[in-house]
Amino acid sequence: MLCSNTNRVDLPGSPSTCALDMVITNIPSFLLLAFIAIYIPIRLFLNHRSKFNPPSKAFVGQSYNRYSYSSPSESPRRIFAQGFPRWVHYLYIFLFACLFALRVLEVVRLVLAHMGVALLPVGIVASVATIFMLAFGNLGCGMGRTRSLTVSASLVLYWASSTVFESIKVTRLVSYNTAHPAKGTDYPSSDWLLDNGCMLGLMVIFFFIEGAYLVLRWRSSILSPPEPVREMGISKPRPMSDYDDSFIMMDGRDRGYAIGVAA
Repeated sequence: MLCSNTNRVDLPGSPSTCALDMVITNIPSFLLLAFIAIYIPIRLFLNHRSKFNPPSKAFVGQSYNRYSYSSPSESPRRIFAQGFPRWVHYLYIFLFACLFALRVLEVVRLVLAHMGVALLPVGIVASVATIFMLAFGNLGCGMGRTRSLTVSASLVLYWASSTVFESIKVTRLVSYNTAHPAKGTDYPSSDWLLDNGCMLGLMVIFFFIEGAYLVLRWRSSILSPPEPVREMGISKPRPMSDYDDSFIMMDGRDRGYAIGVAA
């Protein structure tokens, strides 16, 4: 049930629908699964090692003078410390569940029409892995609603590449529908085109959602202090533009005292 000896019609030109379902559209899924297989063990190992080598507060204190920093309540890390609002995150997962359902529907209808599923089930496995990356944030792997920059970047690349390859498939299905409508069969070409068109639209939406998350998360990481400093309740220094000229003219000791009193 791959592609050979099926009811698929060969189109002039390339790539064929068989090549698309066998290789091209599955490239992002293979890459994402490979990333997960490499990333999770490394992340768990680093988390395990950090438990036995915690950062020294004395070392942190040498680099970050608490009198030179604003109060934690004013820390820029609050801009995006908790990821997307919950309703946006849940909407993201709901739309992704729709994509998962469309992928399953395509495979089932291809089987019923005896057209072969090629390696399309790999995309379903990648969808399950993606739901895992989006929904489970309590495993210590930098996933879930407040996923790490690395995880978010991998999803951006996944959606970008999936959008490109799915666009190629939709373009070829337009030609397939013209040459072989397959009306009256278990899977008319128009339905096949519609299913993949909907998947393409969802992938574009996911690319922009995840891209926005990545940019905001990156901005938050730039503005926020390192993790050891956050644990001590210390945030980054205020810009000098926040203070008047009399404060700027103070020497270091008086300036630190003034900040401590203000805090």
